[in-house]
Amino acid sequence: MFEIEKLVAGFYLVAGREGKDDELIRSLGMAAIEEVNNNLSAGADLQEGQHNLLMLCVALTFYQYALIETQNQAESVRVGDVSVSNDKQKLLDAAKQLKNHYLQATKRYMKSKFVEFKMI
Repeated sequence: MFEIEKLVAGFYLVAGREGKDDELIRSLGMAAIEEVNNNLSAGADLQEGQHNLLMLCVALTFYQYALIETQNQAESVRVGDVSVSNDKQKLLDAAKQLKNHYLQATKRYMKSKFVEFKMI
């Protein structure tokens, strides 16, 4: 139903990180597409909600990517007098907000709730 190329393009628009981690993004995107396809209600008018469903796949991909990315980043780095902090929570909050928005926007097309992924 959804083309991975459209999902990847949407991801890069949302994340602003073109060309970085392409293989990971494609894997996460394929998993998101499969999850959305598996949770679609029988008989739902998918043509009407196609954009929101694609954006749900993008949002799920972005959220998973944010969870992985924030686990791999240092909280802060200090070199001499220079200190750089990384606010992981802002990225996670933005990704979660986007995911929740499109979960709400596509609610009528889905038969069940999605699994909630959390950082461990």
